[in-house]
Amino acid sequence: MERKKRSGNVVKSNGNPLSALDAFIKQQAAAMQPIQPNEFTIYDYIERMKDQGVNLGVCKAGRMLDDLFNSGVITSRKGVQNGKQRNFYRFV
Repeated sequence: MERKKRSGNVVKSNGNPLSALDAFIKQQAAAMQPIQPNEFTIYDYIERMKDQGVNLGVCKAGRMLDDLFNSGVITSRKGVQNGKQRNFYRFV
């Protein structure tokens, strides 16, 4: 019985499968960075709005942040905070 080679499924970047792995690791390392001082989460946003006397739910706050993101006012990246995946936002 002939064995099937699995090497055809490896994503090759520049002909070297390890360079694809290196690119993936760099991407994952960026996502694993902790929240930076100039970044905030949706929960930070909700809490600060609450301090100003405005009560927002998660859905409404998410829509407002999405609008800001779509208009180019803020950027977003995925990260991990307290063991949970979150979106980290920052103003441009």
